[in-house]
Amino acid sequence: MNRTVFNVFILVGVFCITACDSLGFLQSTPTPSALLIFTKLSPLPVPPTIVDHPEPNYGINEEKMILEIAKLGGCAENDHVFRCPPGSELNSLGCEEVDKYIIEYPGLKPYPVFQCYKYPDNPTVDSIRFPGFDVRLPVGPLYGNFTYDGSQFILIKEISDYKSLFAPIDSSNEALSFALASPPDYRLEDFHIQEVDGIHIELGRFGAKYFYQEDDIRQYFTDRIESTYATETENGYLVHLFVEIYSELYAPCCDCKKGTYSVDVLVKPSGETSIIDPGPQLMFAEDECPPEY
Repeated sequence: MNRTVFNVFILVGVFCITACDSLGFLQSTPTPSALLIFTKLSPLPVPPTIVDHPEPNYGINEEKMILEIAKLGGCAENDHVFRCPPGSELNSLGCEEVDKYIIEYPGLKPYPVFQCYKYPDNPTVDSIRFPGFDVRLPVGPLYGNFTYDGSQFILIKEISDYKSLFAPIDSSNEALSFALASPPDYRLEDFHIQEVDGIHIELGRFGAKYFYQEDDIRQYFTDRIESTYATETENGYLVHLFVEIYSELYAPCCDCKKGTYSVDVLVKPSGETSIIDPGPQLMFAEDECPPEY
């Protein structure tokens, strides 16, 4: 090996080790800061009790409903999607294809929310020009959500559209879908996260989780984990959800951590949503890097 190249290789390796060790990643017994950079909590010595709730039954045949909606919008079946040609009603909204299998929020009424795709020349730039469509992958289509109100198709352009289109909320299943579609505003500060120089922290979206299994590679910070559920209360509906937060070390070792928090959301019949005290609670942490969006 060329000596200059070898020396550079050694320097890079030393920098990586120094950077990781300064944050505690190389300690034989992980401290809270090494385990998960943005928390001061200590992991528990025993795994938690798992309380698993069943996924809700929305009482609809999703594939059949998508087929009916796509054909009503002038789209034709083609492999794993429905193609919507120019002149069709859905194409006029910007939808060039409709996904055959995905209903985004199946509990919403009178019709749920469907997913469609648009193929611009430059997804990152062109998404700015097409309200209601967003970039989810570095390459590929733009993603859009639409619904049907019984007489016309509607492209959902803003989070606030969910309240005007779907309130009042009158069932726990509808509240679960509504909380995922139109969650309350939340920030990094709500999670009591300690930021560290040189660490990128990425806040995820609210999500539902079911069928938990104990995992030896996880570090647990709670003695009880409940999967997603929704229940009616005197003030509306309590929806138990989760948020994932990633921390990524900017160094050659590229160390990533993921913390999974539980959070209870109150959904009022009027469509107002808010986080219920005591706020987000750290459930467990593990080594994982953020998705390449």
